[in-house]
Amino acid sequence: MEKCSDFRPVIMGAATGYSPDKVELFLNSISRTNYTGVVTLFLNGSQITEYKDFFKKRTDYKFSLEYVDSKIGTFSSSKSISKNFKKCIRFLSKFIVSSEPKLKKDFIYFFAPPHVSRFFDYHDYLQRNNFSHVVLTDTRDVIVQGDLNELNQNGLFLGMEDKSLLLGKDSFHIKWISDVYGKNYLKEITDKQISCAGVTFGDYQSMSNYLEVMINEFMSLPYYTMVRSNYDQGIHNKLLYSDEFSALHLCQPLESKIATLGVMNVDKINLNQDAILLNLDGTIPLFVHQYDRHEELENIFTEKYL
Repeated sequence: MEKCSDFRPVIMGAATGYSPDKVELFLNSISRTNYTGVVTLFLNGSQITEYKDFFKKRTDYKFSLEYVDSKIGTFSSSKSISKNFKKCIRFLSKFIVSSEPKLKKDFIYFFAPPHVSRFFDYHDYLQRNNFSHVVLTDTRDVIVQGDLNELNQNGLFLGMEDKSLLLGKDSFHIKWISDVYGKNYLKEITDKQISCAGVTFGDYQSMSNYLEVMINEFMSLPYYTMVRSNYDQGIHNKLLYSDEFSALHLCQPLESKIATLGVMNVDKINLNQDAILLNLDGTIPLFVHQYDRHEELENIFTEKYL
């Protein structure tokens, strides 16, 4: 694959609602690689000082750790508002948006669950900065390993779940897709393999296009649909199987750069002597997602990276 001569990568992830120790393993794993680019965490403003104080001890990080003040999840995670009252506020907000459509984007960003609103922050951040390659990743249940220079490839790389996990067989995706697009559409893609939105990477243009396609879809859907639940992964899969993404590479677990292990048979999981997860062919995936679904693996990574 064609490589960029001016390789300037960024790894981006939302950590709103997480205490610093919840993402320490993620950052420590990056520090064990050859990565010298930028890692950007999106935090609620009140968290930034806490994170700076916690990670100032890590003078061994070779990468640049940056923080972005974000409003992601400030409404959803507010402890001063009851769950039922939040539902009422979201419901009533749709009447405001109905009368003032120009407010739709801002209201989705503020009232939607973090899984949805993070896409707006990611997109805005990329528009303000100059990177050649971009990683969007979860932060609590991901470790990074191997040679991060392998990120220097063109195209859009999407993580896939185990081939046994199909959209029409998983209760979460059945709800997400049928709620947003209806049961008839769900039937059309019921036998399709699930793509996980937890780790996605690619060159700058591919990632910008991905975010724009996702946000355009958010904006085309009814406002109340977008703020009432975390439908982002259902939407991600609908767009995938509607051929809305271009220059696409589907990353099968234990066969590619992204190893999504949530429902993977533990007998297929293999580590080398340095506790590095290996693909079936002995190569090293760059991202290991949902390792915490396997207690023994979580214990091994905790001992290695903390």
